[in-house]
Amino acid sequence: MEQKLFKVFVLIITLIALKSFASGTFYALIEPGGTTWSQIFTFTVKQTVKVEWQYDETQPIAVDRGDSESVIGFIRIYSNKQFKISANVYVTETSIQPLVVPKQVKIGSETIGVGEVLVVTQKNLQGNLSIASDIDWENLQTEEFPVVLEFTFYPF
Repeated sequence: MEQKLFKVFVLIITLIALKSFASGTFYALIEPGGTTWSQIFTFTVKQTVKVEWQYDETQPIAVDRGDSESVIGFIRIYSNKQFKISANVYVTETSIQPLVVPKQVKIGSETIGVGEVLVVTQKNLQGNLSIASDIDWENLQTEEFPVVLEFTFYPF
């Protein structure tokens, strides 16, 4: 339950952040007695996480037949505090699920096994994002299939 609440919290914070960035121009005549401009900011000590991901959404992700690994792009995940992260990866088409079994996610040199938790003590995790799978190449009949990647963030 706590896991789902944190996922919802991260999603809500992300959506609010995207909608609430403020910018603008302040213009006023400066009076002889002075002119004041003020701004109210909200500070937080709650844990936050930011994900920056660079990849081409228009292209399918190629799978290397040699090691059954797919490099998706570059990702950077950072937080204002230390955090833990887990990854869940699965194929959505049930007919392919027995033939393509994701086993791990790599971010740079760090490996997260599917269903495992990685402790990030440096508050920053970055590098090439890749997914390694066990693939039954002999029986796989399709050339493209959808894969879902989910990250769950936990407080340290």
